[in-house]
Amino acid sequence: GLPSVFIEALYCGLKIVSTNCSDGINDILLDGKFGIISKQDNSEEIAHSLSKALAISLPPGHQIQGSDPFHPEKVFSEYKDLLQL
Repeated sequence: GLPSVFIEALYCGLKIVSTNCSDGINDILLDGKFGIISKQDNSEEIAHSLSKALAISLPPGHQIQGSDPFHPEKVFSEYKDLLQL
């Protein structure tokens, strides 16, 4: 399913660190543009990714921009267009 917690975190402007546990992660984080994606089962890489996320500074609104494609009004509009309503 859709990992909604990532979209919610983006909307809140939070930094995200995740393992590459599903294709949906790459789609939401745009292959790392809006979060750090680590290999699974590699605790050293995950720890490094967490440290990196804490150290970086993101421009205001950067993370919120990542949630834009999932905004309810946009999604509804796309479904409406798809169904030709």
